[in-house]
Amino acid sequence: MSASAQPAAQLSMKRGRDDGNVTQPTTLEGGHAEAERTIEKFQSQTNCDAVLQTSCGATFHAHSIVLQAKSDYFEALYGASEWSDSRGVLAIQQVSAPSLASCLNWIYRGHITVDGDAALRDVLDAAAYLQITSLFKAAAEAVGSNIAKSNAVEMWRIARKHALIEAE
Repeated sequence: MSASAQPAAQLSMKRGRDDGNVTQPTTLEGGHAEAERTIEKFQSQTNCDAVLQTSCGATFHAHSIVLQAKSDYFEALYGASEWSDSRGVLAIQQVSAPSLASCLNWIYRGHITVDGDAALRDVLDAAAYLQITSLFKAAAEAVGSNIAKSNAVEMWRIARKHALIEAE
């Protein structure tokens, strides 16, 4: 599914920040947290059957069943018979290590904090690519809330890229 095929998450063009500070952390909430025991197993890499690797070589261990429950991308991948026959390292070249870490934290905890507009943009891109609908919606809402004079053009570009606003 392409980024533009994500469920419509129209921006509410709220009055954004007036402080001009584009490096302010943004907390994204609204996901569903896993049980504390599952989070502990994720943190300790216990019983993890999925190994994800980014283009820079960073690896992350997770539970495939948790990934499938929260991401259409992983659901399609792990549901494919070719993949289930040859479980190995899954290369995710299109997502940076910090963004993948944020996505995994969202999947397990249901909330994350991103530091600045660039990180917010990267998480939105990663959520679109990995088809994590709840994170995509939360990040899209944050894009609308984070508009300031200093970043209006960049936020508009991001909104257009992900079809969060209609072309005029």
